[in-house]
Formats: sequence, C-alpha cells, structure tokens
Amino acid sequence: MKKKVLITLLLCIPFISIILVIMFRLTVVPTNEEVISQLKEITCYKTNVEYITNNSRGEEKEETTQYYSEDKGARIDFGIDRIKFYKDGNIRVEDNISNKEYNVEADLDKLHSLAFMKNLLSYPIEEGSIKEGQEEWGEKKYIELTLELFLENDHLDKAKVFIDKKEKTPIGAIIYDKEGNDRLRIIYKNFEKLKEIDNDLL
Repeated sequence: MKKKVLITLLLCIPFISIILVIMFRLTVVPTNEEVISQLKEITCYKTNVEYITNNSRGEEKEETTQYYSEDKGARIDFGIDRIKFYKDGNIRVEDNISNKEYNVEADLDKLHSLAFMKNLLSYPIEEGSIKEGQEEWGEKKYIELTLELFLENDHLDKAKVFIDKKEKTPIGAIIYDKEGNDRLRIIYKNFEKLKEIDNDLL
C-alpha cells in the first residue's frame, strides 16, 4: 500500500511542477500582450518626451515634459516658453514669450497629443506585428508593435512602438507616412508612474 502511494506521488511530481511553472510564469512574467495592456491602463504618470520631426526643412527637435492624469487632464511643457493643457477635449496654451493665453482646436494638435500613452495605444495593432527585439535601442530588450493610425493625415499613417520589456515602460515610437518614410520619432525618458499629480500642475 505504501509503495503504491509512493509511486503515485512520484508520478504526480512532474505534473505538479509543470503547473507551478505555468502559474509562476503567468503571475511573475506577463505576456507581451499583457505588458501592452498594463501600459495602456496607467492612469497617472510624468515623463520627458523628445519629438524629432523629419520634413522638407530637415530635422527638428523639441524637448518637452509631459504630465498625464486620467481624471485631471494632461499637460505638456515646452521648456519655459510654452505650456499646453489638455482637459475635457479642450487645449489651452500659455505662451510665456508673448505673455498670452489662448485655445487651440484638437484637430490642429494631433502631433503632440499623440505621445500620450492612452492616445497612442488606442489605435488598432496590426495583426502579427507584436514581436521582441534588441537592435533598435542599444542593449534594451523591447517589445515592438505596429499601430494603424487613422488621423486623416498622410504624414501620420503608421506607428511602430517600442516598450522596455523589463521595466514595462515606453521607450519610443516611430511614425511613418503613407510612403513608409520616417516622419516623426517620439522618445520617452525618465518615465515615472505616479499615484497622483499635484492639482496646481493641471
């Protein structure tokens, strides 16, 4: 009897081990799709964002700081020169150079607001485009995916997004035009998830 119980236990050990490995993987190592979903669901963060635009005038760079709160709205600081506030579908601009304040239509601000995680990851993922790599961003192992942008703008047709697989934070995005040319690069630095953002900032 004891021998049968012992044999049964020995036979069960491999199956129990396999189940434990699967459970451990699901809880500790999320799938690429889960990482993308978690990033999309972040409700509050701060990050530096660099925009690199390629056009007929050559390459232009903008260094910004982005604040995002799902409840309170969002803000982009363009150094000390200009601040854009995004709330309830409205965009308010504080121009510190001309010392003026004015509103901008949302349709005229597709480029900068595209960098908000909630906006960027709201577009459909191209089938079969989710993969892993390590060539584009130095030694960082990343998740790569391609998004179909529906912005009615020939210069903003598709986006290739890169996510740090280990840190589960955005690295950057490359935006292509209808011809497949690299038109815009969005680079995230010092991405920080927050519990909340000070009301005075938004």
